[in-house]
Amino acid sequence: MINFRQEVAKLIKVATSFKVETSSLIVPPNPAWGDFGWSVFGLAKEQKIDPAKLAKDLAAKVNLKIKSGSTIKRCQAVGPYLNFFLDQTAVAQEVLGQIAMQGKKYGQQKLAKSKTVMLEYSGPNTHKDFHIGHLRNTVLGAALINLYQAQGLKVISANYINDVGSHVAKVLWYLTKSKIRNEKLIRLEPGTLGQAYARASQLIKEKPEFEGAVSEVKQQLENILPPQKAKTKTEQELFELWKKTKEFSLAEFKKIYSLLGAKFSVYYFEKDLRTKGKAIVEQLLKQKIAVRSQGAVIVDLKSYGLDVLLILRTDGTGLYATSDLALAQEKFKKAKLAASIYVTDSRQSFYFKQLFKILELQGFKGKLIHVPYEFVTLGGKVLASREGVTMTFWSVYEEAVKLAVAETTKRHTEWSAKKIAQTAQTLALATLKFEMLKTSAQNKIDFVLEQAIRFEGFTGPYLLYTLARINSIFSKGKVKTIKHFVADKLNSEIEKKIISQLAQFSPVVAKAQQTHNPALLAQYLFELARNFASFYESQPVLQAEIEIKNSRLYLLQNIRQVMENGLALLGIETLKEM
Repeated sequence: MINFRQEVAKLIKVATSFKVETSSLIVPPNPAWGDFGWSVFGLAKEQKIDPAKLAKDLAAKVNLKIKSGSTIKRCQAVGPYLNFFLDQTAVAQEVLGQIAMQGKKYGQQKLAKSKTVMLEYSGPNTHKDFHIGHLRNTVLGAALINLYQAQGLKVISANYINDVGSHVAKVLWYLTKSKIRNEKLIRLEPGTLGQAYARASQLIKEKPEFEGAVSEVKQQLENILPPQKAKTKTEQELFELWKKTKEFSLAEFKKIYSLLGAKFSVYYFEKDLRTKGKAIVEQLLKQKIAVRSQGAVIVDLKSYGLDVLLILRTDGTGLYATSDLALAQEKFKKAKLAASIYVTDSRQSFYFKQLFKILELQGFKGKLIHVPYEFVTLGGKVLASREGVTMTFWSVYEEAVKLAVAETTKRHTEWSAKKIAQTAQTLALATLKFEMLKTSAQNKIDFVLEQAIRFEGFTGPYLLYTLARINSIFSKGKVKTIKHFVADKLNSEIEKKIISQLAQFSPVVAKAQQTHNPALLAQYLFELARNFASFYESQPVLQAEIEIKNSRLYLLQNIRQVMENGLALLGIETLKEM
């Protein structure tokens, strides 16, 4: 609808001499209110005029300037708004023609000069389970990459994994140093390391004196990781165990990424950044940005309202901040970036403000953006790995597949076991991904699988079911593709509403990227599916006379294309039948 927006903006300027940005034109929530609206409230305030009176006066001037044959039919004042009504036949011709011509590329933008950003997401810690909190991060990050690319930007996808933190020391201590278990780790299975971390955390909570032993393991680990070498048999055994358990964790993560379709251009590991981070800490000390305090190194940011950040422990071991200082600089060495984007949970928001401020004080020039999201709860209870309160990805996924198999088997007793299994996997992934994306990032998700996998309501399966229903219409009519339609045959209110909605796909995609909020796109697709349902209930398709039938099938083709494009941006695979 960009051409129509420009036409409306041009008309306003010709009639009133006011220059209007196309982005300031809104789409009224009710089609009866017109195709576009423009608020005169700001202008009225500036001129100290009653907004309703100003809108009425301007509407009269605009209507005098509308030429015969124009796509814009009339302008109407409603309160402080100017509402513009377009020729619906011209709109249908333009919008449906664009979708048909652009196909899978409809909704994408081209930039004259493409910029490159790096988007860091997922970031699970080795030696812990990959739970549904990580799922939200991974699915959100993957969707944002698709949205950025749809806007014509190049994206380097990055995964930063903490493989040497305190949690690792706890796991290694539990497996080897504590005398709670008499046997050494012999076999690794999914959940083994997560259980070890939870048990170690519980033991330390019960007996704080174990903290010293864990600290010793952490110190040993930092001393023997490459480029350093183990000097004793004990250190060598510790290194081998760290290496084995880390490799197991990474292998598990990559299985999940393969299933989710999450891809990474580059991996960063904390072990590779600690030494560089400590060197930056020394620079900060020399610049007097950091100071020593009781043996540790801190940066006092109270004058900026950001409290104090610890960047090196008293025993000389690093923290997240130590490595993150180095990571920020490493990223901009990789490529000429327009921005580096971090996707992490909102509990780290204050920390990132501190980190970015320290880098700014040091003279760092790169643009840094933090995209926070709220955590996932179970029955209102916050997940906490150290407390053993988690829901692993595998347990959720396997249960989702089980429920999807049962539902698909009930609906299609004639299908083969293989077809049911493949359909169930697609349904399970659509369920989990959509559930993580339909809620705005700033809102918590209280996850209930039985509700998420329903075939009706605001769910992933409902959207896939909508596509399956559209495909069923074409199948019943023995129609593959409709190449022509008569625009003025699509004249019912629901058809006009759908066409207007299809026209808004590109702006929705753009806004979802600009606000880092794929939920806008998820909501759009749900509303489109609901409007299709209303259309299907009220407008006969295959039984209609030939011109109306073909025109409605053409509309359905376009609905299907836009839904497929939107789901692809969310990283959701579709089904032809359900």
